[in-house]
Amino acid sequence: MHQGDRCSDLALASYLHALDILNSPETDSYALALLLGNIAEVLLLTGEYDEAFSYETRRLALARQYGHALQEAQSLVATGDVQSARGRTAEARAAWTEAITLYEELDIPGAAVARQRLDAVSDDNAAATR
Repeated sequence: MHQGDRCSDLALASYLHALDILNSPETDSYALALLLGNIAEVLLLTGEYDEAFSYETRRLALARQYGHALQEAQSLVATGDVQSARGRTAEARAAWTEAITLYEELDIPGAAVARQRLDAVSDDNAAATR
């Protein structure tokens, strides 16, 4: 566990340093969106949910601004993951549902991941009401 903490700290520091370097108007928007997603993923794994949500929100806005539909769909799945971790099930379900729709519109694989997460939340809700 301790070694895992050090690795995530190192990864986050590296990603944030890369963001400092790449965060300019000349930077490829797709690469920047990937980097923001990586930062959000590390923050999610380390329990920094609000910060993860902030980076994922930036990634989603960037993907939409530049028309990176695959990044948008992936960001919606990740946003759902973050919202679920924050205990915001309705927002998580909305993000995953939007991701499913986008993956299906794009006719590319990926909807199954979002659907699996959506089903897991539905299963959890059903078990809680029994």
